[in-house]
Amino acid sequence: MVQAGYNYARDLALQPVSEPAKRERHIHRTYKKVNRKQEWLIKIGICFFLYACLVVFLCIKGAVLGYQIVQLENDINKLEASADRMEYEIAQKSSLEKIEQLAVAELGMHHPEEHMKIAGSCIENQEMKTDEYPETVEAQTAGKPLGKLYASLVHLAVNNN
Repeated sequence: MVQAGYNYARDLALQPVSEPAKRERHIHRTYKKVNRKQEWLIKIGICFFLYACLVVFLCIKGAVLGYQIVQLENDINKLEASADRMEYEIAQKSSLEKIEQLAVAELGMHHPEEHMKIAGSCIENQEMKTDEYPETVEAQTAGKPLGKLYASLVHLAVNNN
C-alpha cells in the first residue's frame, strides 16, 4: 500500500489546472439577396393600383352626380309645369267674364241702368254739396237690392273727390 502513503497534493499544486477551453461559436448568418429591380416594380405596382382605385372612385362619383343632376332637372320641369298650370287657373278665375258671372249668379248684382251712371270731375276750388247728390241716387235705387251699398259707394266717391 504504497499508494496510501503517497501524497498527491504536491503534484497537483505544481501542475497548472487547465480550464476547459472556451468554444467559439460561429454564427452563421444568411444574407438575403435583394433584387432592387423587383423592389421598385412592387412599389410602382402599388402606386398604380392606388391611382386606378382613385380613378374608379372619381368616375363613380361623376356618374352619381350626373344622375342627381338629371333628377333635379326633372323636378324643376315638374315644378315649372305646375306653376304654369296655377297661373292658368288664376288667369281663368280672375277673368272679367268669370267675375261678372259670379257677381250676377251668386251675389245677385246686375248691370247699372242708364240713369245710374256716375260722371265726375275733380275741381279743387269748388266744394260739391255731398248731401244733394247721394239723395238722388238713394231715391233712384230705393226699391232695388244692393241700392244702399251702391248709394254709399257713390257718397264715398263724391267725398274723396
